[in-house]
Amino acid sequence: DPHNLTQVGSLALSGEAQDVVVSGNYAYIAASDAGMHIVDVSNPAAPVKRSTFDTAYIAEDVAVHGSYAYIADRQGGLRVIDVSVPTAPVEVGFYLHSPYWASSLAIAYPYVYLGIGDVLDVSSPTSPTLVGTFVAKATVYSLTVDGNRLYASRFDKGFSLNDLSDPAHPALIFNYDTDRYAYKIVRSGEYFYLAGGYGGLEVFHSASLLSIYLPIARR
Repeated sequence: DPHNLTQVGSLALSGEAQDVVVSGNYAYIAASDAGMHIVDVSNPAAPVKRSTFDTAYIAEDVAVHGSYAYIADRQGGLRVIDVSVPTAPVEVGFYLHSPYWASSLAIAYPYVYLGIGDVLDVSSPTSPTLVGTFVAKATVYSLTVDGNRLYASRFDKGFSLNDLSDPAHPALIFNYDTDRYAYKIVRSGEYFYLAGGYGGLEVFHSASLLSIYLPIARR
């Protein structure tokens, strides 16, 4: 019942939790300057921290595929962490694109999309390889892969849509500039929902994913 949520557990952690993903019995939390926490959530009422991995800089976003966690670590770029042993995570690879900061990422294995506009092949976790780029236009706050589409929400007010028909070489469909910051955009059916910071929720509609989306409501 979405109108009757009940908190069943909690866990205090160091750092500022920026992002969380759950894979199997574990939650992986990007916790800013504290790095990444790995928490056992097999009993949701009593989560237990199993380990913390201290990244090089500021862990802002995290994704998990198989035995590896991928962290957007701001100045530290992409960090690849072997989490096959949750109590003892080990960094096995990284990718830097100085001076740009990696604040967001999305994964559609074997590709990782970094918010700086880089496409990386991570089929070899020890050596992420740049294979393509996409139009980010500015620092990207969040990235979302939805089928063969990549949505990029930008700090500088707006979002972009890229076609992933060729996943290593995303093709820009369009940029849409809003009058407020864009923190995250998600799609449900023909509608797009944008978290617009202090502007609240913005709703967009399109009968076709290839059309130019126009806002139909703002609250």
